[in-house]
Amino acid sequence: MIVLICEKCGGHDFVEENGVFVCQSCGAKHIPEDTKKTTDQTETSKKLSNLYERARKSIEVNDLTHAAEYYKQILDEDPSNWEAYFYTYLGEFTSFTNAQAPNVARKLGNTLPSACDMAVADCDDEEALKRLDIISKHLSNRLVGIADGAAALLHQHENYFIFSAAGKVHNDLYRKLRPLVVETICACSDTFSAIDNKLLTIFKERNLTSKPEYNSILLYLRASWYNMINKKFAPTSDVKEYLISAEYIV
Repeated sequence: MIVLICEKCGGHDFVEENGVFVCQSCGAKHIPEDTKKTTDQTETSKKLSNLYERARKSIEVNDLTHAAEYYKQILDEDPSNWEAYFYTYLGEFTSFTNAQAPNVARKLGNTLPSACDMAVADCDDEEALKRLDIISKHLSNRLVGIADGAAALLHQHENYFIFSAAGKVHNDLYRKLRPLVVETICACSDTFSAIDNKLLTIFKERNLTSKPEYNSILLYLRASWYNMINKKFAPTSDVKEYLISAEYIV
């Protein structure tokens, strides 16, 4: 039996109405602590369910900006949630200047290996492989997008040439932009390497190298990596060169 004392008037005479106890002396309404906790938990659960629905729909349409906003709210409620952690950092910087691009790529390399560890911490092997596949594909697409955005700086006009007002190749502009493009692609490549190493470590620790999904996950990651770092650019009509130096080609 619940014994209540009215906080407003000190009365002990209550009548229950739909789970709420009403003081018969002053009319104040009281909710028992257990009921409050259940209500709070229900409201939190509904809030998280709505946030997940919005976040996942944003991911479906490749809207990382809004997805990151929703997942950040989920992460505040559940800091160990791998999905919320991964997409929060994956979409943290969807708008950035060309000069900021290398740092954005590096931050992904610094934060997202932890998402791999979180993803496999509380599940069986089948689920772990599914989660790592998601991380591999979405991160690969993100890094390639950053690299492509940088390379587009050099692809200003038709035939992938940068023209001056006079219609000639603008060599000064090319010399200024090329180092930034190279730095960005190298930063993306370093992040690919960090994730590749993390995946290999997890696969070996959990004895997953015999699973067919193992090759599929690594193949997607490495194919994206290879295609990104083998981009070429034509600074003149008769010379084509790699955007970055040979040591980054795997």
